[in-house]
Amino acid sequence: MLIILMTLPTSFHLNLEIVLMAANAGILEELCFRGLIFPLALQALTPNHPPVTTVRLAILVSSSLFSCLHSLNILTLGQAVLPTILQIALTFCLGTITAILYFQTQNLWLAIMLHFGINVTNNSLQINSIWEFISIIIICLGLISYLLLGLVSSTNCDHDLQAFNPKKIAK
Repeated sequence: MLIILMTLPTSFHLNLEIVLMAANAGILEELCFRGLIFPLALQALTPNHPPVTTVRLAILVSSSLFSCLHSLNILTLGQAVLPTILQIALTFCLGTITAILYFQTQNLWLAIMLHFGINVTNNSLQINSIWEFISIIIICLGLISYLLLGLVSSTNCDHDLQAFNPKKIAK
């Protein structure tokens, strides 16, 4: 396998590296933040809030923690401040969208595939302007607002919450 990889063109190595990094991050981060933290937040918030509020707060908790993780890039990767701030905003948007997707479908693989696709796209594109980043953030925030208000207002939130019982997930 190593010999085959060594004979591939350099551009393919870069593409393979992007795909492998995106798959690794997509799987591990979604398992941690949507597969573990989101259901635990649902469980912790359920006794104190109505079902719709519980779901919305759990989404915000898992998305906030997910974006905070990416703030470490400034320390660990030496990333500049402005790109880190933009990454925090974008990862909050991604975390919110994948949490809503997971809650609505109860399928973590869909969230993993979306995360993977966004990572591959993000790592492949060369964004040249700060205004392109800002427009992406504005679009994401608008989409999140719509999703939070629209998708997570269903009357069967109470039933959906039962599907995310951590005891059931552990089985």
